[in-house]
Amino acid sequence: MSAARSGEMRKMKRITALLLVLSMALCLVSCSKTPEPDAPKTDTGSSAAAPDGSKPADTAPAEPDTAPEKTEPDKTEPESTQPDKAEPSGDAPVPPPQPQTPGRDNVKKLAVSLSDTYLDHWTQDGSARLAYVLWPIIAASGRDGDGAMLTGEDLPELRDYLDFGNSQMDCTHDLEHLIEYAEEDYGDGDIEYFYNYFDEFSYGVVRADEKVLSFLLKGNEYSGGIHPVNWVSGVNIDCASGELIYLDDVFTDTEGLADLVCGRLREKYPDVSFFSLEEGVAEEIDGELIAWTIDNQGVTFWFSPYDIASFADGTLSVTILFSQIPEIFNDKYVSTSESWIKALTVGMTEDADLDDDGELDTVEINACWDEYAITSMEISVGTEQLTVEDMWCFDITAWLVHTQKGSSFLLIREQRENDYDYIEVFSLDGTPKSVDSLFGTGLYSFIVEAEERYYYQ
Repeated sequence: MSAARSGEMRKMKRITALLLVLSMALCLVSCSKTPEPDAPKTDTGSSAAAPDGSKPADTAPAEPDTAPEKTEPDKTEPESTQPDKAEPSGDAPVPPPQPQTPGRDNVKKLAVSLSDTYLDHWTQDGSARLAYVLWPIIAASGRDGDGAMLTGEDLPELRDYLDFGNSQMDCTHDLEHLIEYAEEDYGDGDIEYFYNYFDEFSYGVVRADEKVLSFLLKGNEYSGGIHPVNWVSGVNIDCASGELIYLDDVFTDTEGLADLVCGRLREKYPDVSFFSLEEGVAEEIDGELIAWTIDNQGVTFWFSPYDIASFADGTLSVTILFSQIPEIFNDKYVSTSESWIKALTVGMTEDADLDDDGELDTVEINACWDEYAITSMEISVGTEQLTVEDMWCFDITAWLVHTQKGSSFLLIREQRENDYDYIEVFSLDGTPKSVDSLFGTGLYSFIVEAEERYYYQ
């Protein structure tokens, strides 16, 4: 595969369910904003006292034996509602601050949605699919609940950046290349088995709030050979400016970052035979080529197969929590959100602090297939494991949910026959266990019914 073609492939796949569902799921962790304190009210139809205890000069008291007359407000000189315009007395009570909504934090979340672009090409007789491409299109929009979530209307620079990126994608051009390779290998169709060629791209959004939109771009492509090629890349955008965020923006000093990352890699993967680890990581960090994402707990560095280890070792990652080494992070992009949700990638080991103890926990979801469908699933949290039997679905997507009270849940969406969805929720506090499920609905509907039962209790 040429370098030019490899560059073209860094585009996007499907997850109509992912962010369309994920944007709705964000309502779970923070779908209401903190109420603004009410402005002081002025009653023009009563004899309310001013802050100093005196009566307003232009308001006459009502006659004691008669009903109060209706008076029109003064339209030429309206009474001020600003507290600093009145003459406060020394013992005037100070109104208490407006309480925050119980169980929810005040970091505004960003509504994000995806739509799919899918194209394929079949043989003339329709007997074999030769090639297909599957890309998602991302937008800063979606269901925003009660209006508390941000959209592209609130962040025009971010909206324009995403719109421009979407406009640069050309599924047709990519498919034409695949068809050319596929037809050459397929020939007259007299081969015993043909594995169709494809380019699939997907997003895993790990943070979407008023400061940062960060997602993992995952590619899976095949155009001949022993196995498909998998790779990952991070995309991090400043929501206010609509510009990419670089490592220098997040870290106070990147000089010792390579050593820190390499040390974490060797500690997490003691059995992996790395090649050119220190040199390779240092070059990627210096050239801003390394894949990384920033979520609500820290920064994760990602390494595709063949980057620093063999294909068999899969995608590797290490996470540095904000709380572990706070002095190396710039405050601007450090999250203060206590409740959050992020997408997990099925089949990959990922890190998160599930119980807010400052230590990383590993989370992994693996799907087990038979010839036709996923029939079981394994959920691992550290050394604890749960096997879910008697499944029958064709795709699963996963989100890690962390509540303000420190509990963690795993939300699994199973895509069943006729695109019928099944949502199952697992508690990750201790040994993973199933705590609820809902059949035949999307993620948003589940949250509406379940949020008061679980996530804000």
